[in-house]
Amino acid sequence: MVSTCPGPRVEVPGPRIRPARFGLFSAAEVETVEDGTWEWGIQYRSQACDANVYSWPRPCTPAPLPVQPVTITVELFIGLAVSDDDTPRLECSPPQDQRDYRTLYAAAKADPCWALPPSTRIQVSANGGHLVTLPILGPKGADEEEKEGAGHWVAAIARDCASRLVIREVGLGVEKYVDFGPDMDAVAVTFELSPDPEVWLRERRKVLDGPPGWVCGDPFWVYASAACSPGADFVKDAEPLARRRMETGEQRAVEEWLWRTMRESHPIPVGGECSGSFRRMPWPAARLEVCLSRLEAALMQTLGGVGVLHVPSVVAMRLASLGSIWTDLSGWYTPLGTPVVFGVGYDATLGPVDQGVTPDQMVMYGTGPVTIRRGPINLFEGFDRITNEFAAIAERAYAVTTDCALLYAACPNDWCQSEPVDDEGEPAELAAAGP
Repeated sequence: MVSTCPGPRVEVPGPRIRPARFGLFSAAEVETVEDGTWEWGIQYRSQACDANVYSWPRPCTPAPLPVQPVTITVELFIGLAVSDDDTPRLECSPPQDQRDYRTLYAAAKADPCWALPPSTRIQVSANGGHLVTLPILGPKGADEEEKEGAGHWVAAIARDCASRLVIREVGLGVEKYVDFGPDMDAVAVTFELSPDPEVWLRERRKVLDGPPGWVCGDPFWVYASAACSPGADFVKDAEPLARRRMETGEQRAVEEWLWRTMRESHPIPVGGECSGSFRRMPWPAARLEVCLSRLEAALMQTLGGVGVLHVPSVVAMRLASLGSIWTDLSGWYTPLGTPVVFGVGYDATLGPVDQGVTPDQMVMYGTGPVTIRRGPINLFEGFDRITNEFAAIAERAYAVTTDCALLYAACPNDWCQSEPVDDEGEPAELAAAGP
């Protein structure tokens, strides 16, 4: 607002700007730690994502599954490595002198897909790392993925020595091992599921899972500053001003960091599974609330429990008006109780790095529980003789973890556009259909 009143004005305290109420901090476990030893990074053993609870049928009542022979093919191949070796990943980052690696991807398909038993699950791990559960595609979806050279990220493996790969079909409890050498670029493994229930029961065995994998959080810092020509009042107020700026904007800065990290950490897309490619939603009109529901369901299946949904704040009003979420005034939740974060620092059209900017799509992510460890706000001040300015800087160290799950869904970005209307005032699609 521009003032038109002449004469001197009196400075009074400005209004307090409150951080976004339902941002990342509303759903995270935030811990402020004075001891700075953790600032080299943190890690913990995940209790999720290993999908290590399985059903076991009674042998006295053999179920006739599968109803016909099913062939599952798992293809493992070397894909394009990320451009930045410092990209955070789901597993702990290797030391700087050991980052000569190749990026291993995998894809699974079944023929026929509709005959898969309910307990069928494909898992892959490399060198004893995380078990990655692969979506099983049908022939149509597999063809679309193959054309795009797409797959699901498994691990970063050594370039100059062999890596031990474990490929498991959980329904039968069959494990196959591949020594993936440095001279290999791809390998395929098949599983044959017999239609004979007696064979099915006789071949089944219980699988044994190792200890849970590590989840790591690398440190980063956020800061705010206040700089101006020296004066009595500014020198006195510089540090409080820098602190207020930090307290107001640090949540958004952490959200921006997390969104960028999720983009670069090979998120698994949620889509059509057996009905089609995972990179395309299979419904004629993939509405926003349907995308969110599918993402939540896949997240619960991956984690074995409740995670966190990360949604750009621009769609908060839409989801609330649809009744798809509810609030207890401390946060927003789905009907199943999953926290929903509406991040101001989340860019709605910025998808994973291999997808780039998607202006025609709305991107949402799903992760495990979010934990935030941060240090105290440290204040520094000084005089810059080059610019002749006095400056104060407020800085705080952070480490953020999202456990082991990282999924995303991309929905058409046309939910806010009204349907085209013809000259008679009715939707064009209905007008074309006639009476």
